[in-house]
Amino acid sequence: MNKKILTNNFVQGSILITGSTFFVSILNYVFNLIIARGVSLADYGEYYSVIAHVVILTIPCGAFASILIRKIGSVEPEERTAYAYSLEQWLLSKLRSNLHLLVVGSAILYSFLLFKSNLESISILFILLMSFLTIWQMFFLATMQAYKAFLLFGIYTVATSLLRLITGAGITLISGKLPFLLAALLGVMITQVISGHLLLFRKVKLKANPVTFPNFVTLITKPTIIIPLLTTLGIVGLSNLDIILVKKFMSESDAGLYGAYSLLSKIIFFVAGPLASVGYIFFTGKEHKKSTNLILAAIVFLTLIIGASATSFYFFFSHFTISMFFDDRFLSFSQFLWLGGVYGTLYSLVMLFAQYFIAKNSKISTLALIALVFQAGGIYFFHNDLQNVMSVNILVSFVLLLVYLSAFVIQWLTDSKKVTEHVHNTRSLH
Repeated sequence: MNKKILTNNFVQGSILITGSTFFVSILNYVFNLIIARGVSLADYGEYYSVIAHVVILTIPCGAFASILIRKIGSVEPEERTAYAYSLEQWLLSKLRSNLHLLVVGSAILYSFLLFKSNLESISILFILLMSFLTIWQMFFLATMQAYKAFLLFGIYTVATSLLRLITGAGITLISGKLPFLLAALLGVMITQVISGHLLLFRKVKLKANPVTFPNFVTLITKPTIIIPLLTTLGIVGLSNLDIILVKKFMSESDAGLYGAYSLLSKIIFFVAGPLASVGYIFFTGKEHKKSTNLILAAIVFLTLIIGASATSFYFFFSHFTISMFFDDRFLSFSQFLWLGGVYGTLYSLVMLFAQYFIAKNSKISTLALIALVFQAGGIYFFHNDLQNVMSVNILVSFVLLLVYLSAFVIQWLTDSKKVTEHVHNTRSLH
């Protein structure tokens, strides 16, 4: 039975994607640590805010990727390469025909960020270009998944992350200047896009055929798309909007310190995150329906153990932790480091329950978007110091977790009642 499960394509693909994603997260974490050591506090705050902007702006790419995977996966396997190539050419033609709208939209966004974000002009240009390139990278990643080329997906993501680490770290250690680092990262992303195209289409002689693509607005309003999209916007926003607002409202050095604090708090998520991903795989499987609650409880328990261990370590060894990962410039937030452990634990649990409700296609998961609004309001009114911002994040995450947990308990009690009534009715008939 175990051998049959392990040889299942779905299980193998899930293991490869989860494993490669986890390894890529580690590489990205190491990269961020090197950047923190190699640039000034002000530049690190600027860099971390820039990345947060890119992450939030490219959230819709997740919905775009889901649509692509379904479209490409719906055709016969032998026709998928030609169809994916036709889709790529269709997207390019749409880009050329709507280039004027792209330029106008970019100009408006550039002006808005220039006056509202407290970022440098070069950083805003980087945000716009990187967001655009990310869409194309997402196209190739989605195509690999639609092909069921999970090994290729893993090799591609790990190799490009290694290239990013080596290039970015090298530039940082040599110059320590943010503009050079941003230029290097753009170069790496361009390389990723080109290599993605070559990997998928270089060896095959293809001709672009006319394709019909459903109206994007129609697709995105479907519950199976809009619920994950809104939930992702809320969940990802909760871990990035605070960075953007700290950069806007507080000093450059505080932004750098907060970036380091945020990075350490996310260590817990990087460890517990793959558990949530694995959980999502089981939550969506019909064969695991009866054991879903048990699986959820097990992952919650493991996450609490990881979070409690990290929080305790941060509390008793804060100076050691900061000195190990960063340097003495960051010691000023050592007394609050344990709060990062609390926040990281709460956020990991929130992510887990959000995945659970997404798998159930439940609108409850979208409450994360409402929590994001409260987080923004809280930081807007309470940003006198970094501890205030930390407290707002913890409070919002705690309340959202309580709401998710309450909804889960209510749903569990309702389902149990239905099962009991069904058994009772069945026995009455006999």
